[in-house]
Amino acid sequence: MPLSNASLELTDDKYPRIDLGSGIPILLLHGMFGKPDNWDHALEHLSEKYRVITLELPIFDSSWRDPTVEGLSRYVADFMEWAELDGAVMVGNSLGGHIALYLACFYPELTRGLVLTGSSGLFERGYEQGIPTSPNRDWIYDRVAEIFYDKSNIRPEIVDEVDEFLKSRRNKFRLVKVAKSAKRTHMGEHLSKIEVPTLLVWGREDTITPLDVAHEFRDNIVDRELVIYEECGHAPMLEYPEKFTESLLDFLDRRIG
Repeated sequence: MPLSNASLELTDDKYPRIDLGSGIPILLLHGMFGKPDNWDHALEHLSEKYRVITLELPIFDSSWRDPTVEGLSRYVADFMEWAELDGAVMVGNSLGGHIALYLACFYPELTRGLVLTGSSGLFERGYEQGIPTSPNRDWIYDRVAEIFYDKSNIRPEIVDEVDEFLKSRRNKFRLVKVAKSAKRTHMGEHLSKIEVPTLLVWGREDTITPLDVAHEFRDNIVDRELVIYEECGHAPMLEYPEKFTESLLDFLDRRIG
């Protein structure tokens, strides 16, 4: 039975999030321009068996002063301490995957499993260069289009949100800072530290973190499995939400639950 819209609204306390279900915690981490609702399909269906939390990351929230991979990872760790979570399965897309990786390597006591989809941490076509002083809508559309294989997934409101966001000089500064941090925080030499079961879900047509990146993760993480979606770009949970939820649920039931 579908959840009500009210069930999918963010809390307004110290750590904005959606928190549903009970059991083993599954923590869903969005990418740089992502939002908690990127995970709505997984949230609704996984919460029937697990406790599922979509945390809003303070990537562009000026009250969080450290918008780097390290700083955002610390934010997640602080949230888990605040919420009295002694561990969770970390699921991350793009920058969220990078944060999940960082937690698995440097906060192993908090990580019960790891799911990466279109994750940075080894390579990413970043945004730290080439941002126009006044980005026009065509430029923004082209950047959003890079996320998807099927361009029909580009909703006008997504472009509108990025357009409004980039009108702020402060936001553009934070964007560059986050992007430089992602490039600087290379996780290659740390992948052997990951001891938890790991699922890699990748779009074959991902041009931001290409399939070679998934293969490098596969070759250097000991306990891992790789699922590749055909005709899919950088965000499998958006282009194929039902399929992504099935992959995630299968992994959780076999390896975690």
